[in-house]
Amino acid sequence: LYLYKDILAVLSVQHQTIHIFQILDGMFINVRTIG
Repeated sequence: LYLYKDILAVLSVQHQTIHIFQILDGMFINVRTIG
């Protein structure tokens, strides 16, 4: 779980995917899923 400014990156080892969220108005927006 990484938090850089307003970008939240979640690494899912179970699914081998990286979910990148952007915090906008207190809501998490899934901007990209890698893998």
